[in-house]
Amino acid sequence: MVDVAVIEESFDFSQESGLFSPFILSRRRTGKSAFFVCAILGLMTGWIQADEKGSKPWKSEPGKSQGWVRRANYLNRLAIKADPEICFVGDSLTEFWNAQGSPIWQLEFQNFRVANQGMAADRIENILWRLKNGALDKIHPKVFVLMLGTNNLSKVPPDEPTDVVHGITSVLKLIQKKLPESHVLLVSILANGNNPESNLRKSILETNAALRKMPLSGKVEFIDVHDEFVDSSGKWRRGLTVDGTHLTMRGYEALMNKLREPLAKAMK
Repeated sequence: MVDVAVIEESFDFSQESGLFSPFILSRRRTGKSAFFVCAILGLMTGWIQADEKGSKPWKSEPGKSQGWVRRANYLNRLAIKADPEICFVGDSLTEFWNAQGSPIWQLEFQNFRVANQGMAADRIENILWRLKNGALDKIHPKVFVLMLGTNNLSKVPPDEPTDVVHGITSVLKLIQKKLPESHVLLVSILANGNNPESNLRKSILETNAALRKMPLSGKVEFIDVHDEFVDSSGKWRRGLTVDGTHLTMRGYEALMNKLREPLAKAMK
């Protein structure tokens, strides 16, 4: 049986310490596995969101619980405090830079001010809401790194690739309008799931193809990393994923290898 009081204590501890991650808190504080704690905290705070037929990626909307808004506001405060030169924005793949990706993050960014605005389970419309409601306030990063869209394609029913591209375009336009001097690195959608022939995988490939062809301004760059993580048959390369969706430390190292050069160029 899980001791909910311990989980709640971990939740409070994480906000006080700034180590807000179920992967960091799991064994240290609760004795439970990281994914177990992630699921419990998701239920408590609204990270695990119900799929909704009426939502659209280009129409901003918050997560459906007060816990989600609380978390979003907390990340906004952390970002303002960090005064970031680089700001990562996205879903769990971004958030878990603070977990499996932590050694790579600390090594690569030790000489930079960096903010992590990743929220597990966020879809594009949730990220768009956060950007309209404080996530871009009082910060002036030189570079944004965006990873978003996989949760829209994997929800039930899934969003169409064209709608996902529309949503991503809305995010890009908002950042460019509010912070026109910032560079934006838009990272392609990674493989999701272990079946290369699934409809989800096909939608990811279709979405990435559309993003690749999308006209971008001079300060926006598309970073295509998809094929770094799968082999010629579409299967995940060994050691890069935890579960067919999230990355291992080696996975984050592979991602950083693709980001390092464009980040350095944008930071000049």
